[in-house]
Amino acid sequence: MKTCLKYFLTGVAFFATLFVGHAQTNLYPVDISGFEVGFWVNSTAQPSNSYTCTIVTDKVFDGTRAVKFDCPDAALPTAGNANAVLGGINPDFPVGNIAVTAGTYLFQAKVFIEGTAPSRITVFMAEKSASLTGHISFNIPLSEVATGSWQTVSKVVTFSADIAEMKTGLRIYGTDYNGLTGSSTLYVDQIGLFEDTGSGSADVKYSPLLDPDFNWEINPDFSDEFNNPVIDQAKWNTDVGDWGTWSWEPENAYITDTVLTLRMKQQQHSRGGTDYYFTSGIAQVREEFTYGYFEAKIKASDKGQGTCPAFWVYSVGQPTPTEEGGVQYSEIDAIEIFQVANELQRLEMNLHTRIIENGVLTWKRPGQGDSELTHNSWDAPWDPRDKYHTYAVWNRLDSIFWYVDGIQRGAKKNHYWHLPMRLTVSMGLRTPYEKYIDGVRTVMPYPESTPEPGFPTEMYCDYVRVWNTPAQLYADREKYYNAEFQSGGVLNFDCRYFAGNDHSVLADSWGGVSCKLLEIQADGTVVREVEQVDASAVGKVSGTASFSFSLNGWQASSTLPEGNKYVLQPVFRTSKGGGENVMLKEQYYPIEIALSTSSANPLKKTSDSVLSVYPNPASHSIKIEYASVSNEQVPVYFYNNMGELVLLRQIQSSQAVEVDISSFTRGMYFVKAGMKVHKLIVN
Repeated sequence: MKTCLKYFLTGVAFFATLFVGHAQTNLYPVDISGFEVGFWVNSTAQPSNSYTCTIVTDKVFDGTRAVKFDCPDAALPTAGNANAVLGGINPDFPVGNIAVTAGTYLFQAKVFIEGTAPSRITVFMAEKSASLTGHISFNIPLSEVATGSWQTVSKVVTFSADIAEMKTGLRIYGTDYNGLTGSSTLYVDQIGLFEDTGSGSADVKYSPLLDPDFNWEINPDFSDEFNNPVIDQAKWNTDVGDWGTWSWEPENAYITDTVLTLRMKQQQHSRGGTDYYFTSGIAQVREEFTYGYFEAKIKASDKGQGTCPAFWVYSVGQPTPTEEGGVQYSEIDAIEIFQVANELQRLEMNLHTRIIENGVLTWKRPGQGDSELTHNSWDAPWDPRDKYHTYAVWNRLDSIFWYVDGIQRGAKKNHYWHLPMRLTVSMGLRTPYEKYIDGVRTVMPYPESTPEPGFPTEMYCDYVRVWNTPAQLYADREKYYNAEFQSGGVLNFDCRYFAGNDHSVLADSWGGVSCKLLEIQADGTVVREVEQVDASAVGKVSGTASFSFSLNGWQASSTLPEGNKYVLQPVFRTSKGGGENVMLKEQYYPIEIALSTSSANPLKKTSDSVLSVYPNPASHSIKIEYASVSNEQVPVYFYNNMGELVLLRQIQSSQAVEVDISSFTRGMYFVKAGMKVHKLIVN
């Protein structure tokens, strides 16, 4: 059984060293449940047998391992100071262990006492660059703890400020024996910070160490601790179809000691008239999701070069879009290990997508000139084969963030990664057993008659955990926040919406995604408003809502009464919780409206053309306005959702034209003028 912690102590791979003078001895290379923070033991100036600390397996709690503190005989003259310190306070340990946000938590640990109980545990917590003594510390009494069985000890602790990287320490005291004699042994396991429920007990609820404004929820449909003896085939597909040089065989995916194990072995076989020489394992969640935080704890394959342990999500079977910029494929690689030849410690964290660009379906991925859009990598100071590490991605409407051992190691703006995707753990094939030749992944001959050293080899995944992302709205802040638009022109506004995992946009209250253009006073009183609704969002989990506001008759911001301003305020209602309103994090974006002059470009400063289609949705007629610098006639194309041209109209640039759509059947259409494309819903 693995520990479920609100703020579990992860961040850096576990390692163990015992400091005796300047000597260092590696004690234990395997993680201790709930305490994966780097291990440093320091004894003060005491008799040589005053305190020892080891890692043991003779006392276990549901199969986990523990730290064992052997206390001195209580009769020894320890002057009340016999102690040892466990945790990441080693000056050679350069980073913090965990991150917490301001608030109240419940610190808990499991303890098992033999012999005389030590008086207390002292817990130290501090920022990574600070001395422990000047920061948070608290005592947990042990004198009343029963001996001979595992007990839970706890203490409420409050953090007055956020701590991005925090070190932790445990100091075990052998004081206050009051004349008692006899040695004592203390085992400690399952240490962590939980949300304080006010009841004095911790809920079995844990979350990524991320945005404190989100109420994170673990998603059991996509999470697995692998505590069962066999893979849950209702959740996981281990018989995924082969592709490229990778041949997946279900026999190469199995559970070993509560760990998902994926094997690669040398096995010559043929498919499609081509010989292949290796098979490997894959496990893929059968359901799909888009936004959330997904994490896996992985130990890489011993073979290293030639294998590629990976944790990733990707879309399957999406139709080819018709609109410019439309997305046909999305892939987010949380981690690809040994991806780069002869770089065993290079960790690759990349993006792949296939979009419509200039009317052509085009790949965007690393190695094809798209590094700024798609590529992250980090050179780890450790070998990923030696120990377990956590690899995670947070995919959200605006951005994508990568984490290794709880520390952010990459970030990209989320332009195209909004499709439903399948979570996957896999062992792939890499150089020298395959190579890219003319852009095609090509198998390299390696006959079965020549056994390759190091095979079979296995990667290990201790757990997969996925947290739901709450419902949210996002609009490109750089594009709209305090942006300037021309009076008399058109303001086009796009925003992304997400109703929350397993929820959808409701029709009640707002009719879909609503957006208001408002003039408000300093106290929020509304002076003037215009509302548009994108009804195409109703019933959907996520998507993009588009709005077009004519600025005819809206005076310049500079002429408004003091304290008045213009704002854009989108909102929708999600089915979560029986119906909850969802707004931008700031609730609205302020905008500026500038006076239009004959020589001024009537467009937003950062664009060369604007296409407006309104009202939308519509039943009988719409107005179209295409404003461009050239001020010439422009063809406007209407396509149905099959990509078929159903209407072509010529309009004069910068003039609103009414178009009869009464002959259109109900459904989605695409209106294209120049390089601009708008969705049109006909109801």
